Amino acid sequence: ISSELHDRLVYYSEWATAAYCSPQQGETGGKVSCQTSKTCVVAPVSLKTLTCWFSIGNNSATGFVAADHTTKNIIISMRGSVALANWVADLKFFQTECVDGSVVIGPGFCNIGFLGFWQQSREAAEEGLAQGLQENPSYNIVITGHSLGAAAAVYGASYLRQNAQYKDKIFSYGQPRAGDEAFSKFVTAQGNNYRVTHTSDAVPKLPPESGIQGTLGFETYSHIAPEYYISDGLGMNINNIHVIDSGSSNEGNAGTGQLKFNIVAHIQYFQN
Repeated sequence: ISSELHDRLVYYSEWATAAYCSPQQGETGGKVSCQTSKTCVVAPVSLKTLTCWFSIGNNSATGFVAADHTTKNIIISMRGSVALANWVADLKFFQTECVDGSVVIGPGFCNIGFLGFWQQSREAAEEGLAQGLQENPSYNIVITGHSLGAAAAVYGASYLRQNAQYKDKIFSYGQPRAGDEAFSKFVTAQGNNYRVTHTSDAVPKLPPESGIQGTLGFETYSHIAPEYYISDGLGMNINNIHVIDSGSSNEGNAGTGQLKFNIVAHIQYFQN
């Protein structure tokens, strides 16, 4: 990958990390804070937080929206799993139609737990996005997240692409499989997707691609593409990041084996 793209992958991993920090779960209108983190590049950036939501619904949906005046983007960032309710959402491997309200997010089927996280985030996310674009009409949209928040980012991006024809970009880190092959190919074809995986991180291997017996019968899963696979280290060495164009390839994270459940790799992306 180019050094420019590498910088963007690192930069938006900081935004995904910031969704875990308590200052983003309270007052709006100020700057993003990463508390005591010494590597955070978001804190000094010229920006304004627009909306925040914390522990909404049975999936404990949490995230924030901010206007980044440095990159001229409105950024939606959604938190991953930290609470029992989040893990319950993670473990709901059953599928449902990819629909949010009256909007068809895509064809095929989506994970019912991950989709619920986005549905419980949508109102606050749309409110912040509307405010951000009203104040900054020329800005682009970036949706980012880690773990469960990364799966929610996929649904959010596809929802906005269908509902409002936005050309948003997804930067996801340690993302589980969000839907079946039809849905994943649909999102892949939209472009502007940057799905980052790290060595043998366990979470991107879930739900299993081979499928499970669910409420809709035998339910299979697939990833969106491309994958940006960190083969060694934390991702700071550009030579250790490999682009894999298929969502069902074993050349990246999936090829490290289903039995290698490395949770440490899941919580370490680009030093964050």
